[in-house]
Amino acid sequence: MLNHWTAADLANITEGKWYGSLLPEAGWQTAHIDSREMQNHDLFFALSGTHTDGHSFIAALDARHTAIVQRPVTNANAAQLCVPDVMAALRQLAKAAMSETQAAKIAVTGSVGKTGTKDALFHILSAFGPCHASRGNFNNHIGAPLSMVRCPDEAEIIIMEMGMNHAGEIAPLSALFAGDVAIITKIAASHIGHFASLDDIAAAKAEIFAGMTSGIAILPADDDYFDYLQKAALAQGLDVISFGASDAATIQLQAQQSVAEGQDIVICNQRTGQNYELRLGLHAPHHAMVALIGIAVCEALRLDIEKALPHFATLQEMPGRGAHLPLSLHEAHQTILIDDSYNAGPDSMQAALRYLATFTGQKIGLVLTDMLELGAHSHAAHQGLIAPLLEMKPHLLWLVGEEMSALSASLSHLPDCRASAEAASILPELADALRDCDVVLVKGSNGSGAPQIAAALRAYHHTTAGPLEEMPNAS
Repeated sequence: MLNHWTAADLANITEGKWYGSLLPEAGWQTAHIDSREMQNHDLFFALSGTHTDGHSFIAALDARHTAIVQRPVTNANAAQLCVPDVMAALRQLAKAAMSETQAAKIAVTGSVGKTGTKDALFHILSAFGPCHASRGNFNNHIGAPLSMVRCPDEAEIIIMEMGMNHAGEIAPLSALFAGDVAIITKIAASHIGHFASLDDIAAAKAEIFAGMTSGIAILPADDDYFDYLQKAALAQGLDVISFGASDAATIQLQAQQSVAEGQDIVICNQRTGQNYELRLGLHAPHHAMVALIGIAVCEALRLDIEKALPHFATLQEMPGRGAHLPLSLHEAHQTILIDDSYNAGPDSMQAALRYLATFTGQKIGLVLTDMLELGAHSHAAHQGLIAPLLEMKPHLLWLVGEEMSALSASLSHLPDCRASAEAASILPELADALRDCDVVLVKGSNGSGAPQIAAALRAYHHTTAGPLEEMPNAS
């Protein structure tokens, strides 16, 4: 909406006043909270954070830029719109943009898989016209409204991810977005350190319905909290489409087979009785849920499912979220890195181990770092990995972090089990230790070093570089 709003529109929506006589030209390309990203005719929100105040960067902007500020900066070249509160102005503009758009609006949340689902839906639904989606993991109280403000006029479908660490964080985002479709991928113990129970997590995720007055909720039929979520959606006046392997699922997974390019699956739309045989370009079995959700969204929006099917085959795992990458750790041997390093919780870690267990007859290497934000549940969640690891018997297991390292005593009978306190200490010998492995999984929470380990291994993509000697920046 930014490209057709005028200076007067911006002032009216935010209850602001332009500083001095400098007014911007009508229309902006996009909006930022990082001044380093500013291009011609962009809008800058001078947010004040714990460590950085956006007002400090106003003087560096030029006359082609516009800034929304709480206090004007004298002698600045950029036009400045003075508002009572910059964060409130961001929310006001987000709400205005979403109320003006004619696009179908899809909100996505869940304990696991929400970013991957959002990205997959953007890819699939592009078959039907211009789509807009929140960038990366812009899913919180700042990132989500900023993504809404950035929505272009031509968008016909908007996919917005909504995340939370605490109760009460999703409901305000839902109110701004006022979606037509709400998706909950799964209820699991991610971030349970901030909650008393899974019940509280389910309630926090159900806040995604709060801003909807009509529409459709797409819910996981196989989830223990399905009945609770369905009741919450119906109470909000929403229709429900369920997905899963359950016989009761509206969009049901009927068959699944691994192939080199991903997996072949059969899905039944039990509303219509129609079966769909499709190739999914994602390899892990649990990623079949992405295809089910894609079919469910097409059903919810009454789109031609057949038109979308070719787009499922061209989906690919993203770096940090299950991407497969060939490595040359040794001249005579190629290793496949499965980079699932972006984040980890108990459910996603167990799913990753189940997937690795399907690589029968191959030498498996695992580099696992601590799962964070689990609070009092952390010890039990990590202990729950012992049984699947003993059953898998990986060729090499490297445990990184306090909680992971504590498992080593129970896993001493494995062929090669190593433990280290931190990620940086394993890098000099990691590549050599993994050189004989056929498949290597790196998985853990973002803050426990998994991204740095994966980034270090990615340096061996089709190279024969020497040992790693220092920790690279997280990618």
